[in-house]
Amino acid sequence: MNWINVNRITPKPFVSVLCRMPGEKPFPTVHEGYISDDGIWVVYGFKREPGEVTHWTDMPEYPGDEED
Repeated sequence: MNWINVNRITPKPFVSVLCRMPGEKPFPTVHEGYISDDGIWVVYGFKREPGEVTHWTDMPEYPGDEED
């Protein structure tokens, strides 16, 4: 999994990604979110302030239906 700094590049608008939020309390978190077409991050259903999301990465592939 390669984390990308939001200051370097952002994902396409409205595509779900994992968002790193180191300032979350009581501990840093990773949540699913997206960026809107006007550059606002929406994470866990809430609009986020600039700087709250510091990094993002593509969603991982889901496991198949085969049994291991």
